[in-house]
Amino acid sequence: MIGWFYLIAALCMAVFFFLRWKNETNRFEQERRKFAHDLQSPIAALRALGKNSAFSDDQRALLTQSISRLSELAGIPIDSSSRADTTAEVSPILELPIGHEIWVIDDDVSIHQVWKSKRIERENGPQVRFFTRLCDAESALSSHPGSPVFCLVDHEFTGEKNDGFQFLSKNRNRCEGVLITSHASETELQEKCEAAKIRLIAKSSLHRVQLLIPAPRGQTSTDAILIDDDPLVRLYWVQFGKKNGLQIETFESASHFEAQENSFPSTTRLFIDSSLGNGVRGEELSEKYAKLGFNEIYLTTGFDPDPSLMRPWIRAIFGKTPELDWFRPTVSD
Repeated sequence: MIGWFYLIAALCMAVFFFLRWKNETNRFEQERRKFAHDLQSPIAALRALGKNSAFSDDQRALLTQSISRLSELAGIPIDSSSRADTTAEVSPILELPIGHEIWVIDDDVSIHQVWKSKRIERENGPQVRFFTRLCDAESALSSHPGSPVFCLVDHEFTGEKNDGFQFLSKNRNRCEGVLITSHASETELQEKCEAAKIRLIAKSSLHRVQLLIPAPRGQTSTDAILIDDDPLVRLYWVQFGKKNGLQIETFESASHFEAQENSFPSTTRLFIDSSLGNGVRGEELSEKYAKLGFNEIYLTTGFDPDPSLMRPWIRAIFGKTPELDWFRPTVSD
């Protein structure tokens, strides 16, 4: 009888916790729907604001990325009437890697002009080469002295044996790159690119691409570095820097920064996101960078600053929205 008693008690407890879990789940779903509903009005207002022709390209790109992120959080489908390819990124952010030559490979010279209109060729910037034939790029790459190359490659070429995907796949050890295509919505191509770790950008969204071009080493001083896995945050910091005469370089991960950390003086201000995704914590990375000699280390967070995140080598904990005061010389400077 005692055994039956414990079994019944256990079942009752299981039912109790199940009902409690179900109630919490229902409550969470109600909150999610309310959240999505409440976001619809500001999203609609932002979309209307985006039609204002007074915005610069940088401002429009930031606004479009913000709308996309809010829509994603709210579970609101992105308005397909605002772009031709509903699978394409709304306003792609393209960060060109530091120290690479940039090769534009497209048999349509009007696409070359699109990249030029985005000032991909800049004084003291990376060297840029343009090709109309894929085979010419293949030949140039085979005789290239070995400096890294980043390619912006069209998918299809008339009269060519290979296509852009094959070019990037074949030469993955000699160059990095992005595939520019009119077929970004095709599942087969998406799966191939995902497997090969090749990024896709739809041609229909090419005019909205936001280029982030690193400053040349030894010619333009870097005022600050941001390590943050959110492309929207990185874009905002770069634009903030441009507006206020600051050179801010951004990295999406610790590994990307560490590949270039020897290029920066130890006095460079280093802002690290507290939560970099995949369990990587900024406060833990900060110790590593302090040991490398960086002495201007700051932590950023999307939450209220938590004093427990402080370390002796961290100067301060800030939010995600930069302020000019953060870049003023400190007393020890």
